[in-house]
Amino acid sequence: MIVAKAISDIRDILTAGMGQNKCRKCGCMRTLLISLDSSSAGERLDAVGLAHEIKDWLELLDEQEYSDLECEYCYPVEVTRILESEFPGFS
Repeated sequence: MIVAKAISDIRDILTAGMGQNKCRKCGCMRTLLISLDSSSAGERLDAVGLAHEIKDWLELLDEQEYSDLECEYCYPVEVTRILESEFPGFS
């Protein structure tokens, strides 16, 4: 996957996830966004303009109601999979 495609996919997945009420209240999404905001991957994401969106999404999170709903499709898990594949060393 080309890095530009990975960034586009990450943006699309996070946008879709943040459109879900359950995701805005879930610890999975909160943990991922906080990690992206504070990691070295965050610096690389800033270079492609995604860091500002991450900060915006952090502000849109609702009060956390659950740590993990164990959804069949988890937006943060999918983003993490892409990050680990395209940004070696992401954790």
